Amino acid sequence: LPRSAIVRQLPTVTSKSERAMDATIRKMVTSTSGEFARLHASTLDAGALEAWTDGTTRDTALHLAAAEADADVIDAILATLPSNEKAASRKNKEGKTPVCIALERPDDSGALGAFLARGAVKASGKVNDEVYIVHCALKGHLLSVRALLAEGADPN
Repeated sequence: LPRSAIVRQLPTVTSKSERAMDATIRKMVTSTSGEFARLHASTLDAGALEAWTDGTTRDTALHLAAAEADADVIDAILATLPSNEKAASRKNKEGKTPVCIALERPDDSGALGAFLARGAVKASGKVNDEVYIVHCALKGHLLSVRALLAEGADPN
């Protein structure tokens, strides 16, 4: 999805504190600058950022960043959250985790690399009962396969 579509997808909130947090998350996930994203992520309460979801899709800020394959924003969010593994395994309404969404991106290892670098996922992880490396290989995502191998994924 283009960044403008993501902004339109984000929910409308009513209370002043919810509006302020929503505005900050909108700026962060639509940022084109890693430093800008880090600044906004650092201004949010980690618990509030972790709890925030889109009211319709139940996407988290991490889901939205993964959909954009924005490694800098993913890194900024993961740097703020207390539990990277928990955040990376949280499912949206369709049952997809942010990592699943990142793996669906055609041959973009940046988003996957951000999850791996922060320890949010292990190279041996699974999506839909397939280990990541098999899933990426079947989809023809060579860069993701290389990133997983570099992190110690078993090629067999």
